[in-house]
Parts: sequence; structure tokens; C-alpha cells
Amino acid sequence: MKRLLRTALRTLGILVFLFLGLILFAPLGTNLWFLLTEESYFIPEESSVFTFRPLQLNPGPGDYWIYGEDSRRYYHLISLSPPSCRVFSRKESKALEDFNPLDIATWE
Repeated sequence: MKRLLRTALRTLGILVFLFLGLILFAPLGTNLWFLLTEESYFIPEESSVFTFRPLQLNPGPGDYWIYGEDSRRYYHLISLSPPSCRVFSRKESKALEDFNPLDIATWE
């Protein structure tokens, strides 16, 4: 009986660890958290809650992103009201020698 209980607790611990890792470190978990807790947070229309990753958050009050990315594009926040952003493809970024995804000035 003790062995069964120990195995069940170990399995539960592993599942909780995996679940928290998914929620805290995967784009879906991060995006859901910010969408639930931050009024100004949004996901660009060109991306999705499953793939968008914020690269740089606002350093002041409010956890909205300044720069973000997904597997196909980079994003730079332009306005919160209405929500809008500049979009730049990863494919085009490879042609720019000094491209920096965290510096909009290098996106041309």
C-alpha cells in the first residue's frame, strides 16, 4: 500500500511539474496569463496565442510587450489604443546585415 501511494505521489509530482513548466514557459501559458491579467496585452492578428512570444516587455507599469516574435515574423508595438504593431518577416530580416529584432531602426 505504501509503495502504491509513493508511486502515485511521484507520478502526481511529475505531472504537476510538467504542467507548471508548460504554463510558465510555453508561449501559450505566457500569453494566456498576460491576456487574463493585463488589459493592454494583445496578440498580433498575424500571429496566434500558441506561437507569439514577447521578446521585450514594457519596463514601466503594465505588462504589455514592446517587441515580439513568432516562427515567421517579428513585431514592434506601435499603439495600444487601438492595438497595432509593425510586422517584419524573418525571411526579410536575413537580408539585413545589422538587423536587431529589438531595435526598430534596423528593420529597413
